[in-house]
Amino acid sequence: MTAGGESNPLTISVLDAQSLKGWLLLVSVSVCVGALILLSERYLVPAVERRTEKLGRMRAANTLIPAVLMMFGFLGFYVISDNNAIAKLLPPEMQARVQSINFQQHSVRGTAHCV
Repeated sequence: MTAGGESNPLTISVLDAQSLKGWLLLVSVSVCVGALILLSERYLVPAVERRTEKLGRMRAANTLIPAVLMMFGFLGFYVISDNNAIAKLLPPEMQARVQSINFQQHSVRGTAHCV
């Protein structure tokens, strides 16, 4: 309520059904994501560390791991470039989005998202 007694039509009560539905969705998704993170930290991370322990002891690991990550980066760049067969497998809407990315401009943030 405003000072004059009329209510603002853009204001929704916290106890409104639509508002409560949104809060319930937010809280439930947050609890689920928190549980997934907790489970991954408890079970997944130790398993991955055990399997990659030998790789960490390798002498070339300090060079090998960044090199592999760079290869994945170049592969990702190749996938989103418009001159390959992988981009042609995308649906037409996604092809148009990928082809509209201009790598000459300073930022590609505005064209890289999907609708």
